[in-house]
Amino acid sequence: MPVQTRETRSSYSVKKINQDSDHFNEFCEFTTQLYAGDPFYVAKPVFTGPLPAMFFLVYRDDELTGRAAALVNPVISFNNQKTGLISYYECVDDPLASKALFDAVLDHHQSSGIDVVIGPLNGTTWNSYRVTTPDDDIPFFLDNYNKDYYSRQFEDYGFDVVASYFSAKANNLEADYSRVDRFHKIFLKKGITIRPVDTERFEDDLRKVHDLSLEGFKNNFLYSDIPFEIFAAMYESIKRYMNPDYVLLAEDDNGVLLGFIFAVDNLYEKSKRSLVIKTVAIRPDSRSRGLGTLLVEKIYKQAFESGYDQVIHALMYQGNESMNIKTDAAQVFRTYHLYGKSVSGEGKVS
Repeated sequence: MPVQTRETRSSYSVKKINQDSDHFNEFCEFTTQLYAGDPFYVAKPVFTGPLPAMFFLVYRDDELTGRAAALVNPVISFNNQKTGLISYYECVDDPLASKALFDAVLDHHQSSGIDVVIGPLNGTTWNSYRVTTPDDDIPFFLDNYNKDYYSRQFEDYGFDVVASYFSAKANNLEADYSRVDRFHKIFLKKGITIRPVDTERFEDDLRKVHDLSLEGFKNNFLYSDIPFEIFAAMYESIKRYMNPDYVLLAEDDNGVLLGFIFAVDNLYEKSKRSLVIKTVAIRPDSRSRGLGTLLVEKIYKQAFESGYDQVIHALMYQGNESMNIKTDAAQVFRTYHLYGKSVSGEGKVS
């Protein structure tokens, strides 16, 4: 039902659609309008797979001003509560438009028996999620990117921060790397070798990385599995940017993958050579103790020897101190929040 405000004399309306609707393409294409001319925005497909989903469009005087989806991933549960997601959130800088979207998503989840809504989270943590809070730095390649007023929109509506993340950068790579070779020899004696990704047998290596990731990330906050086909499509889309020297696999004598690190050039940084450490995955195994540290330090050593000026540790969960390797020598420059709100509206989410 349209709502007219005395202050603006604008009328707001919300349209509820599914993926078969004639308006679904309008939902998908809204970001083209919202981010027009933005050199850092990279369009991502709207994909929900088998997850139950409903989509909402908000209009101001018949002009599309925002979108959001209400999803349910049955594997995701926040503090043992029935959890719904707010996904694919995008909106103009208009508090009435954002309120209309949040109202629609929460009303839909409430009617479905949901207790708490988490977001923005596009179905799984393999997809885009979190809100990047405002700062003065440009984004880096593969960074989470959104309008800088999104955190205000979520917080003004009453969402609480349920998880925080950060990215940090090390601008001085000069160090004594002699211990890296000594550390590497210890693992060689255990029968563990480290090699670059094989671009000629890329799918075979991706299958190993997928298997390792399912095992290594299973205890992560709000984690859920994805099938290999979707996982492979994610990496295939950025394969052309990969330098195999910075995508390392650590295997035992039987070819079982125990550790993996993925780093890539920061294509958005033009004033210096910058490398982004995007993913580190370690298999829970007694033989893997210290392997994450070795992989990160090998990347640092290679970056320094190749003339890089900077290493960025990307999108790390603040509660996972064990994987925040070498960030003690790096400076936090960006933070991200994931939000939650009780559907009943009573009390803080905890």
